[in-house]
Amino acid sequence: MSKTLDSLKLISPTNEEVGPPLQCFNDSELENSQMNDGVAAKFQSMNWHRLKAVSEDRTLPFPMTFRWEKNKDPYINYKIIISKSNTLENRLEYMITDNDSIEIFHLEVGQAYYWKVEALQNEKILQESSAEKFYTNPTLPRWIHVKRMVNFRDIGGWKVGAHQRIKQSFIYRSSKLGLREALEGKEIDFLENTLNIKTEIDLRAADNYKNQKPVLSEELTKWINLPVRAYDGITEDSSQISYRKIFEIFGDISNYPIVYHCHGGCDRGGTVAFLLGGILGMNQDDLIRDYELSSLAIWGRRSRHSDEFKTLITALESFALGETEKNNWNALCVRYLNSIGVDDILIDRIRMILCVEIP
Repeated sequence: MSKTLDSLKLISPTNEEVGPPLQCFNDSELENSQMNDGVAAKFQSMNWHRLKAVSEDRTLPFPMTFRWEKNKDPYINYKIIISKSNTLENRLEYMITDNDSIEIFHLEVGQAYYWKVEALQNEKILQESSAEKFYTNPTLPRWIHVKRMVNFRDIGGWKVGAHQRIKQSFIYRSSKLGLREALEGKEIDFLENTLNIKTEIDLRAADNYKNQKPVLSEELTKWINLPVRAYDGITEDSSQISYRKIFEIFGDISNYPIVYHCHGGCDRGGTVAFLLGGILGMNQDDLIRDYELSSLAIWGRRSRHSDEFKTLITALESFALGETEKNNWNALCVRYLNSIGVDDILIDRIRMILCVEIP
C-alpha cells in the first residue's frame, strides 16, 4: 500500500502574486524602433505589396513559471491545474513527471487565475496542494507562438471605455498560416483544438498567391477569402465589399473564435485591427501602439509617422462629419463602416460580443 505523501507546498507564484510580463520584448525595444531614424535598413521596409524578411522575429510570448516542493519519491507524477474559477471549473491541466516546475505559455494577460498541484502514483491522487490565486501581468499584447508563423497575437486585452476591455481568446490576427513551410500536425492541432479556431479569414488576393487554400480542417474551421487593400485602399470599391463582409462575420457570435491574416500580419491585418479597435473604443495611443507592435515581427518598421499610416488616417478623415470629428478616430472608423453598409446595429452587436467588463 502506498504511503501518504506530505502536504504539497506551492512555491511560486505565491498567493495573490502578479507575474512578470508575458512577452519576450520590452517597451524600450519598440520605442527605439520608432524613434531612431538612424536605425539600420531592417526597420525601413514599408512596401506591403512585396514583403521581405529584414529582421529576426521578436513577436514571442514569455512563459509563466510554476514551482512547487517536490516529493523525494521518484515514481510520482504531478498534475498542474489552472482555472479562472476558484472552484477550478473549465480548467487547464498539465502533466509532468518527476519535476518541481513547469513553464506554461499563452495564459491570458491581466487575468486572475487559481492553481493547485496534485501528486499522482498509478493515476491515484496521493496528495494535493491547496488552491492559490495569482494574477498574470496586464502588459499587452498577448503573443501566440506557433512554429512557422509570426506576428500572431490575441486582439483581446486592450481597454475600451472606462470599465471594459476586448475579450481575450476570441479573435486573433497573424501572418499567413505556415509562412515559409506548411504547418505540421502539432501546429494544426494547437490552432484547431487549443485555440479552437472556428473561422479563418484570409485577406490575401487569390491571384497574388499560388496554392492559396485552407490549412485547417474544413470540418472544424470555415475558410473565407476576402481580399482587401491596406491603408487608403479602404476606399476602393472591391475592398469596401470585403471590409463589409468581414465585419458581418465579426457580428455573428457563431463564427468565433476567429483568426484573420494576410501574408505578414502587418498592413492589411493592421488595417482591419485599426478599424475594429476603433469601433470598439480603443483610445488613440493604443490604436497606434497596436499598429506599431508589428515592428517586432520580421518585416521591418511600422510607424505612425509613415506615409502609409498617414494615408489611412487621411482616408478616414474624408468620412468625418465636420472638422472637429477628424480628431476622433473612433468616430471616423464608425463613419467609414457606416458608409460601406455596416450599420450601427451591427456595430453594437460586435461590441456586445467582444467587449467585457474588466475583472
